[in-house]
Amino acid sequence: MFHQYVKEQLKELEAANETTTDLLVNLFAAYREIPDKQFKGYVQPIQDQHYNGRQTQNPNGLTLMTIIENYYKGMIKDGIWMKPDPDQETIIALKAQIETKQRRKGGKNPQQQQDWKLTPPKPGEPTKKVVMINGKRLTYYWCPHHKRWTAHKSKDCRLKPNQPEPKQENSPTLAKKTPVKKKEKKQGLALRVMNAILDDSDKEGEEQEEDDYESDASSNNEQQSDSE
Repeated sequence: MFHQYVKEQLKELEAANETTTDLLVNLFAAYREIPDKQFKGYVQPIQDQHYNGRQTQNPNGLTLMTIIENYYKGMIKDGIWMKPDPDQETIIALKAQIETKQRRKGGKNPQQQQDWKLTPPKPGEPTKKVVMINGKRLTYYWCPHHKRWTAHKSKDCRLKPNQPEPKQENSPTLAKKTPVKKKEKKQGLALRVMNAILDDSDKEGEEQEEDDYESDASSNNEQQSDSE
């Protein structure tokens, strides 16, 4: 379809006694936009040989379009057109796992589940709320020092102004940071994605631990309030 459109435009230019000087440039640019890794790998050497003068293409683009179209038809026949490569297949599988995991959690990702903690109460609204998290009723208080909903009350906040600063160690100098060596080998695309997924899972675990800690703190606060 694309080549047919190009050929029709060339006929219109010819009918108007006009020509184009950048047809090959535009053709190569269009081929680079096709999201097929094997197809791009086939076109790239042809483009390189044309630009370095080893095997230049006819300026009218007809020879180039014929070569590319024949290769495209061969890929279609072999059933490999737009077939994902191993890295892409890994990414697709990981995305499917994430979507399944999110559906089991009610369609919300961990970040969305935590966004409400950053929303302050409106003027006149209570600074205490009870929410359901993972089937548990947890009590939260708006902390103006943390600027978020927390398990502790504002008066018990460790960031409360005028709190005495913790004493420093006897050593007046700070320990020097040990330089971190850069990794010499680059990770593959699939491995980087998997590491990102694992890192996201670790963050979810940390958030779950924080909820468990806040749950215990909330229970203690409630018991203290009842005893008062």
